[in-house]
Amino acid sequence: MGSNTALLPFWGVFFFFFYLCFLCTATNNYH
Repeated sequence: MGSNTALLPFWGVFFFFFYLCFLCTATNNYH
């Protein structure tokens, strides 16, 4: 449980960048 909580910020940043990439690709495809 302790290690899971420590990895929480890492997963947050990972999903943030993943969402950013997805948004960028969606915008490029729209154009």
